[in-house]
Order: sequence, then structure tokens, then C-alpha cells
Amino acid sequence: MEEPSFLTSYRRTKNEAPPYFVNRLPIQCRYEYQMPRDVLQKELRKSLELIQRMAISDSLSSHTGCVNTLDWHEDGRHLLSGSDDHSLIIWDTIQQGAAAPFTIKTEHQGNIFSAKFLHQPDAFVSASGDGLVIRAQLAEGLVQQRPFKCHTGTTYRVLPLVDDAASFISCSEDSTVRLFDVRQEYSNCKERPGCPHSLLVNMEKAVSAMALNPARPFDLAIGCSDSTITLYDRRKMDKALNRIRLQTVKNMPRRITSLQYDRRGSQLLANVLAEKIQLLDLRVGQQLEMGTAKKLQDAKELLPSDAMPIKRLRLRGDWSDTGPQSRPGQRPAAANAAAPSSSSRFMVEISDLMTTWMRNQMTVSQPPAVAPTPSPAAAPAVVAPRRTPLVPTTDRSGHGGRNDSAIEDLLASTHAAAAQQKAPENMVSLKPLVQYSGHRSSRTMIKEACFWDDGYIMSGSDCGRIFIWHRASGRLLNVKEGDAHVVNCLQPHPFDFLLATSGIDYDVKLWRPILEEADFDEDAAQSIVDVNNQMLEETRDTVTVPALAVVQILRQMAARRNQQAQPTVNPAQAEAESSDSQEEL
Repeated sequence: MEEPSFLTSYRRTKNEAPPYFVNRLPIQCRYEYQMPRDVLQKELRKSLELIQRMAISDSLSSHTGCVNTLDWHEDGRHLLSGSDDHSLIIWDTIQQGAAAPFTIKTEHQGNIFSAKFLHQPDAFVSASGDGLVIRAQLAEGLVQQRPFKCHTGTTYRVLPLVDDAASFISCSEDSTVRLFDVRQEYSNCKERPGCPHSLLVNMEKAVSAMALNPARPFDLAIGCSDSTITLYDRRKMDKALNRIRLQTVKNMPRRITSLQYDRRGSQLLANVLAEKIQLLDLRVGQQLEMGTAKKLQDAKELLPSDAMPIKRLRLRGDWSDTGPQSRPGQRPAAANAAAPSSSSRFMVEISDLMTTWMRNQMTVSQPPAVAPTPSPAAAPAVVAPRRTPLVPTTDRSGHGGRNDSAIEDLLASTHAAAAQQKAPENMVSLKPLVQYSGHRSSRTMIKEACFWDDGYIMSGSDCGRIFIWHRASGRLLNVKEGDAHVVNCLQPHPFDFLLATSGIDYDVKLWRPILEEADFDEDAAQSIVDVNNQMLEETRDTVTVPALAVVQILRQMAARRNQQAQPTVNPAQAEAESSDSQEEL
């Protein structure tokens, strides 16, 4: 079989000068610098004017589902994408018209959430919602796929090891982080879920984010669903270097959706569900005293009963609170056209019905407040039971719904679980160096935040926009519309002034500074920020449920209604009627 065109172009150009974007800048930006092109390119990436002139220059369309992951190859020419359509695509971003994208139909049965090149254009690894991890290799025009079925839950991230091209790391909802080495015998394991051989560490909490330190490749950061980040040296996984609990609103446990070290390895960027993005200075964290977790736990126990509000339910597939046109308090009917569809009206009615029913169930089952024994150091107080989420705010599909159908999860205890969650004693509370706000991140668990050069921070948002902040101050510098619903992925080019983004739309968008002048409007941006802040409060505690859960709720509601409709029979009267019936017989 003929070699894929993208490999041919790679072999032809890998020893040539990379195609720097400076040659394609608008005429007014072509400066006659007497410096090497790579130095010029680095200087251009620092330009705020060019950042504010960025716009969509190309749209790469071939996927038939949401595009959940992007990765640039180190050659700067090829881009890897993975999608809900279970396929991977390798794009040649230089010869888009001349070279057709190379599509790989994978063995994944779930949405692909992460895909990475393995430091060569003909080998890559991917992970999906069904827990499957696949290493693919191109050989003589054919794609050889090697599956790893060790995970028992959704696999969110895969990371290739810089120091070992044959190994990669994955993390999962099943609380495990695994290290795969294709040279080992267990690499052929296909039917052993929960396989102990690849286990690197069990975090005892769902793991949805990881990062490797580019300055010290053995340093591994692991982000979990309880707002914690654990730092390890991969050579000594028996003991953590540090455990950090992020500061969140009301100390609520929140899922970490992405982690990234800066290029010096001294700072860590964390994107947290329904919270601000946080930049952590790890050098400060190493100087903090350990054992502050108990203070956090004590503070959490003093939360008022309304600190964890009753959740509102949302049907999976309802994206009415996302996109550039979404507004606070807006229902699906208002978000759509003037004449809403019957399906939109149905989703509104069902959502309201389920929410009312869930509130009633929680009211009935709500235990009385418990008055603890007062201590001499504290005034007498009544501590109400704390409530935990009925189900995670977002789901194992990555887009805001749960794959499991157990209605018991929806009706889980609203007070006991939180009381039982005790933080490890060696946890530190690390105050963020800088926080970045104005965006909205509550609908998806794969939303990324990243560095642009050394001076800027970027993130996607549930409002369908890209947000860019000044790294040192946290000041918002640009807002760009990038998706009809949600922007999840942002991947800066390794050296060019080029950004790749994706989200709920079925395409990949490429951004370059092609506008004639900067178009950042601070007043318009502030209006967007105000709307996002209001909607974040509305959706912070909203739960997305799948259709099967809706069916189960409706069945239980119907059963309860039938029980209530049946007339109450006096036991004495029933016994008398039974005696009369026996006498007649």
C-alpha cells in the first residue's frame, strides 16, 4: 500500500527549515529584522498587538463528531485530532488543499478524549470514554492498533514520556494512573480489566488531569476530582513529593480538568471545574508546612446547610446554556429561534419536573440538624448536615452526562458522604499566585488552559469563546468567538504564531493574526464576563443526566403517584370484609 501523504511530506521536509509564519504575515507586519528567523518568531509571539489581531484563518472539517483532543507534532506541520466519531485524523496544516487528511478508524467504542504523537509522526496513542487505550503504528501504509484494556473507567489523558519513546502514561475515572511499556509482556493483555502490572499509582479518587514537567521529566502532577493535585517523582512513586488542595468556592471539592507546567517547571497552571483558573508557584508550595488539611476539614464542617445547594437537573444534549448567545436565566426555548422545537419544550418540561421531584425527595429524606457538643473554644452552634453532589457536575462522557444508569446515584445520601471525606494529613493549601476569571467552565471535563509563550494564559469557555489573559497580572486581554457551544481544546503551535482550537463543533479551527488591526473591545468583553459570572452561579450546581436516568425517574414518579392514588383501607374494615367473603364461600 502507498505511504500516506503526510508521512511523505514529513520525510521530505524534516531536515529543512520549518515553515515559519513570519513569511505569511500581512504586508504591514513584515519587518526587516537582522536576526535568525527562530528568534524573530519567538519575539512575534510576545506581541500583544498580534494576539489581539488573531482570527480564524482555516477550518479543518472531516470529523463527524465533537473534536475533543488536539496535539501538534514537533515538526510543526502535522496536527493530530480525536473525536466522538471514534476516529483520529492527522492534518497537514501546510498543504491543506494538496494533501488530504489521513483518517484512522480506531477500535475505540467511546468518545476519544486524548490523543498524542509519540515523538514520531507514524506512532501515536489515544484514550477514550470506554477506558480503552490504543497505541497505533503506521507500517507500510497500514495502521496497526494495540489495545490496552487495563482501565475500568473512562480514560481522560495520555502522556508520552520524553525520555522513553516506547512508554506512555494514562489516567482514568477508575482512580488509577498507569504506565504502559510496549516492550513488556503485559502489553499484549487484552482481557484483563484492572490489570495490576501496568499500575503506577492508585489515587483513590477519579483522575482527570496530568502533566509532566518539561524541565524535569520525572516530575509528574496528577489532578483529581476532589480539588487536589499530587506531585510525584516517577522513579519513587511510593511517596508523594507534595499534595496540594486548591482553594475553591465554599471549599467545595471540584474536578481538575487540565494541568500544565510552564517551561521552567516552577509553576503549574490548573483549570478547575466551575472555578477560576489558578497559577501555582510550586517553589512556594515546597516551603509551606504540611498538615493543614485538618484546618480545611474543620472549616468545611462549619459550612451552613445552604452552602451546598440542591442541584438542578439538565438533560444530556441540552446545550442551551452554552454558546455566544446564552444568557442568565435563559431556557432552551428562549435560546433557540422564535419558534422553539417540540423537543426543546419537552426537555424544559422534563427538566423542571425532575428537579421538583428531586427536591421533594431530598426534603422528605433530609435528616434533622445535629447539634455537636460545644467546645470551650467555640460558641454553641448548630451544625447542619453537609450535602454532597447527587451526581458529578459533568460526566464520564466528557460532555456533561453520566454513562451509568443507576438511579441510586441520583438519590445518594446528601449528608453522610461529605462527612466521611477526610483529607490526608500531609496536604498543603497553596494560595494561587494568580487567578484568571471571566470565562465559564462547568459543562465539560476536558476543558484546557494553556500558556502562550511566557507572558499569556489561554482557555476555552462554555460561552463558546477563547479567553486570553496577561500571565503576571490576570488582566483580560482578548476574547474571541470560537465555537457555537463550547471551546474545550487549545493547542499553541510549537514555534509558529498559530493556534489550534476545537470543541462541540465538528471542525478544528486555526487562528493567525490576520486582522488589519486589534479588535479587542474592553466594554464588550466586560459585558461577556458579567454574563458568564451570572451563568456560572446558575450552572455551578447543575447536574446533567442521561435519557435512561430520566426514564427511571419518570417510572419512580409514576409508581409513587399510583401508590398515593390508592385509597387507604382501615385494617379492621379489611379484616371484616375478608370474613364476610369467607362466609359467602
